[in-house]
Amino acid sequence: MRVSLLHEAGHVFSRAHWGDPRFLAKLFGPWVRWKAAAQADGAYVSEYAKVDVVEDFAETFCAYHASKGSERFDDFNLKVPRRF
Repeated sequence: MRVSLLHEAGHVFSRAHWGDPRFLAKLFGPWVRWKAAAQADGAYVSEYAKVDVVEDFAETFCAYHASKGSERFDDFNLKVPRRF
């Protein structure tokens, strides 16, 4: 349940700070930079993160907060350094 809540919190955070990516926000600003970072990393924190930029952010937000202070945090940081 904690992981699901963190994932959904990622959606709330991104929409509040970056706007709704279904509209013009997806063409400009943070969403474009996030997508470029994902392409540069060439990896994702989960299979579900590959669905689209919105799910990638939510999954990465979740992985960051769920793993902080653990060895998994370092693993994720090596896997997706531009987004962690």
